[in-house]
Amino acid sequence: MQRLTRRRLVRSLFTVAMFSLVDIVEWRREQDVQRRRIENTCEALRDQNISDLHHTLTKDVLKKLNHFFVLDSHKLIYCYLPKVGSTSWKRIFLLLLGTFEKLEDISHMRAHYTPIPKLSDYSLKEAERRLAEYTTFMFTRDPLQRIISCYRDKLEKENPDNRALQKSFIGKLRPYLNSTESVSHHPGFRQVKFGEFVRYVSDPQNVFHSYDATEHWMEMYKMCHPCLLKYDYIGEFDHLTRDASIILEETGLRRNISFPEPDNPTNSSGRDLFKVYLSQLKNSEVAALNKRYEIDTFLFGYSPISK
Repeated sequence: MQRLTRRRLVRSLFTVAMFSLVDIVEWRREQDVQRRRIENTCEALRDQNISDLHHTLTKDVLKKLNHFFVLDSHKLIYCYLPKVGSTSWKRIFLLLLGTFEKLEDISHMRAHYTPIPKLSDYSLKEAERRLAEYTTFMFTRDPLQRIISCYRDKLEKENPDNRALQKSFIGKLRPYLNSTESVSHHPGFRQVKFGEFVRYVSDPQNVFHSYDATEHWMEMYKMCHPCLLKYDYIGEFDHLTRDASIILEETGLRRNISFPEPDNPTNSSGRDLFKVYLSQLKNSEVAALNKRYEIDTFLFGYSPISK
């Protein structure tokens, strides 16, 4: 954590002006609890040889930090996770980089395909310095909510932007489709059932990557590496607007920028919708999904999925 300088104290007073003092105190308490949980969990898992749970930055590990956006002008590092409000943060970074003049100019597609500097672009020495000196933050989301959002956005929804992804993945899903139905009956991803998608996602033989479409359901810890660095702020998707607004205030950005609402929401966090999709899963599928996201659950304080 950065030291509480005079500038940060002034920012804190502005934050209090926007939110009640009780809200701010509670939010900072939540942040402390989250950081301690992650630190303790990382220590407990240190000797278990878990894939991609890194504790030390090396040249090889640095190559994997392609989800860490760097904003040198404001000394910020943000680790983005797909389906966790990342499009809004990408817009903010592109605006602060001077790539666009207004947030309104940055469409959903522009936000995702316009380059932003990444920590993996730097040398090991340069990356270490930035991690030591810059404010770091990330956002997390309940693993099942995130999977439901992926399914609704990428597979269930009719969207021309998803056709390439659908075409490339239909072959990979072949082993997980119901045996009574052939692939020919599934010309588009939107016809793949949620249970079929879950069987594909939870199969331990399937390895996902942070540089292709499988990042949407890749484990959060494998992209943002919370055992590698101590984040200054860890927001939560269920409180996206609140947490983002406070982070903008704490980092001195709120005076110029308001956090933009997501323009492609799937509304996958509601309890009723959660139950609808959960009811489509067999107990064995729930168990396999819990196993896939077990480390995320431990690290970020979520409860295992239960029917």
